[in-house]
Amino acid sequence: MPKPNFFIIGEPKCGTTILHNYLSNHKDIFMSKTKEPHYFNTDHHQEAIQLNGEGKTKNSIFRYINKEDYLSLFEQANKEQKIIGESSTNYAYSKLAAKEIYNFNHNPKLLFCIREPLSFLQSWHSQIYKTGSEFIENFEEALISEKDRKKGKKIGKRTKYSSLLYYSEWIKFTEHLQRYLDYFPKEQIKVVIYEEFKKDNQKTIDEITDFLGVDRMKIDYKQANITPKTKLTKFLKSKNIFRRFFGKILPLSFRKKWGIFVDYIDSKIDKKTNTLSLDAKTKLMKQFKPEVEKINDLLHKHNLIDPEIDLVKYWGYDKV
Repeated sequence: MPKPNFFIIGEPKCGTTILHNYLSNHKDIFMSKTKEPHYFNTDHHQEAIQLNGEGKTKNSIFRYINKEDYLSLFEQANKEQKIIGESSTNYAYSKLAAKEIYNFNHNPKLLFCIREPLSFLQSWHSQIYKTGSEFIENFEEALISEKDRKKGKKIGKRTKYSSLLYYSEWIKFTEHLQRYLDYFPKEQIKVVIYEEFKKDNQKTIDEITDFLGVDRMKIDYKQANITPKTKLTKFLKSKNIFRRFFGKILPLSFRKKWGIFVDYIDSKIDKKTNTLSLDAKTKLMKQFKPEVEKINDLLHKHNLIDPEIDLVKYWGYDKV
């Protein structure tokens, strides 16, 4: 049975969905149809069991917790495809995934994506709020609540596992990457800067295909990151029976207006969750600056970033 030899390990909200989709179209690459199987972050499996109960974890939170189910994701890969991969964005955050992947395959190719910490956290908060793991709508209040959450307080009923809500832990990019450098040589790791990918999708894809040792591919430009929808807007815009029925009887002009209205609902939620004053933004950037300096140093130490890019300046942290 085919086994994966390529992993997009995270971080979330850094363009990984588009990367996964682009690479799925390459003739020599097989990417699992299920994005985010989250098989190797076994520490999160255990958290979910403790918080939600074992039965619920098996059935709805982590579907791929045994090897047979996981490997079934890759059984459709053909012999000509050199790269067999999956994308689970919590592998970087997990404290165990690097070791688990190493025990599974010593020689995989790993893609690690990062983004300016403040915009990353805002986007992450917005996603888990919309999908139900976070119940605190205000971003600043959610950050402040982390201390309580580490004590088991202020955890929502729909939270998948508690550490999803530990915001300060999510931006420890240096620690996340170092786990993989402890197990894998730097030649097996490719780092993608989200802002660079967003600026030029094609250039980033060319670099990734070169890294994977496959032919380059021409792509159509797309936005580098997809904003998640609420469960309501997902339903209203999904290809369900409701939409198929009304799609047959309602004129196209009305359906377009409906789509605009649904997107408006989502944009209103984004504005409410992500509003930050200039003072608050500056304060958080000062708080995050030491991490930016550390990840910048680590990437340059291992030649994992363009030598001309200084992330402190690139992300604007030299001004705080």
